[in-house]
Amino acid sequence: MILLPDVFISHATEDKEKVARPLAEALRNNGLDVWFDEYSLKVGDNLRESVDNGIKTSRYGILILSKSFFEKQWTKKELDAFFAREITGQNVILPIWHELSFEDILELAPTLANRFAIKTSDGMEQMVNQILKVVKPDIMGRGKEISTQPLVDIYASTNSILVGRSMKFSGQCINGGSLVRLTAIGPGEYAKGKEIASPIVSSSGKWSFEWTPEISIEPGDFLMKVADSLNRVSDELTFRIEKGAVTMVAAGNQVYYLGEKVRLSGTSTVPTKEIYLSIKQQGVFSKQKKIDQLNVTCENDKPDSFTKVKIEDDYTWSFTWDTSLVASELKKGYHTIFATEAPQTFGNLKKTAFSKISVIIEQPFVSGTASQSTIAQGDRLYITGTAQGEPRKGVQIWIFGNDICLLKTVMVNPDASYFLELSREETKKLISAKTSLSRQKSTVRAMQCAFL
Repeated sequence: MILLPDVFISHATEDKEKVARPLAEALRNNGLDVWFDEYSLKVGDNLRESVDNGIKTSRYGILILSKSFFEKQWTKKELDAFFAREITGQNVILPIWHELSFEDILELAPTLANRFAIKTSDGMEQMVNQILKVVKPDIMGRGKEISTQPLVDIYASTNSILVGRSMKFSGQCINGGSLVRLTAIGPGEYAKGKEIASPIVSSSGKWSFEWTPEISIEPGDFLMKVADSLNRVSDELTFRIEKGAVTMVAAGNQVYYLGEKVRLSGTSTVPTKEIYLSIKQQGVFSKQKKIDQLNVTCENDKPDSFTKVKIEDDYTWSFTWDTSLVASELKKGYHTIFATEAPQTFGNLKKTAFSKISVIIEQPFVSGTASQSTIAQGDRLYITGTAQGEPRKGVQIWIFGNDICLLKTVMVNPDASYFLELSREETKKLISAKTSLSRQKSTVRAMQCAFL
């Protein structure tokens, strides 16, 4: 079954915001089926046919009479149409006087002067109750009159967000018009309040809006205020916008030897897709460098002068720094590694989220020790040592005798140690009393170890 409109609201455009729209909302919220252009017209509709059908099928015609109403041709035609319907003897016109006196009506529409009319100066609640008494007398006969006082409220999905993230505001708006106005008040450009949106109110009186503040917004405490379309009632709540953070840690004890791979990792809650890595040797005159290309000097606002690392969906990031690839430029000593949200150097980080760590870079070295300094031919010989700096292909060991030289290659364990065993057959080749072993730091006459 098709439901016919209870009322048709005829009005001038100038009266839509202050009278027609709030009245339509209030009547709908009290159970009436309202023909109102914003509700009843859809894209592609034939305007004249839709209006004619609304006038013909609506039980009553609410005419918002004002000076603007009588200046429009289409509103006067709508008035004539409702007068034509009353030829049958049924009263269908419900006049509302808006900023007009009896003398004005007598001059502009004398045939309406003798009718009881509602005045907008009586207030929205009185207007709605008077219309309901005529259109839905059964509702008004049940008890006290219907309240049409406007009401709005607001809720938020969270009480704080990070810059670059979004939060959802929602609430209800009863008898407050077809939209609400959201105003944010906070630091910086929001100090005097800034209207950020005008969400539409649904037919059930609900509204919602998802806000993503601009990245340049100044963090701090904010107040969000919601008001009805005419700013008659409002509600508000407080929330906080916080700056995102960048964290960084380095695997190990932060002392590394040239040639090692250093794993850097951390988190980033800043509104960017990348973080920027750089390194600076500690010292007054040293320059900040791209961490994986030490021949590149970092410059503000030039992303390619920094090492860019992607931020993953879980807000983590990681980077493996291979010091062997920059060994010729990387110097021994103390260094500071920076992870920043933007391509900015250490002197320009006041408004930039960043993290930094200090690391010590040492020169690589290798050492070796024999299980004994004197052996008999055919005895086993064990050589152990340390090779710091992660030699890629292991360590070479030369053992010199009087008339012989043995060359051995061993791999280095993850803890930087290595081990070599000479078999009985190999020691038989060494000439007794003329072969000795010593540490690298001695004359290196008998044994020498070197990186590959």
